Amino acid sequence: QEVSTAVVAGDCTDLCVYQLAMHLRVVANARNIPDVRVIVPANAVDTYDLSPEAAAAIGAFPHPAQFFHEVFLYHMALNGIEVVRELATRRCWPRSRAATLPTEHYWPPWVGVEILPGPNGPPSG
Repeated sequence: QEVSTAVVAGDCTDLCVYQLAMHLRVVANARNIPDVRVIVPANAVDTYDLSPEAAAAIGAFPHPAQFFHEVFLYHMALNGIEVVRELATRRCWPRSRAATLPTEHYWPPWVGVEILPGPNGPPSG
């Protein structure tokens, strides 16, 4: 069975999260598998902050966390990755089961739609 949905979470939006999410999206595109979903919940990723003063003290470049976080979420969304605000547990099918689904798109900010199960229906098991 092929993986049809990947949820990527982590502690460096602009490093590990970005590279893994982009790798999964690019491989699916290269293999012409359009139904693969790569989802990045914005509340499950973040990055570090390094002020200009702290960077100068250690001989590094500054790393403004909020700027890089937003830019890399935006870039992932531009490349077909579903950047959503968060994942939520909802009772969807059958009534006795809960499913974890993205609740709404995070980027672009004007999109606020609920993501429904993929074309293969609800998860089995």
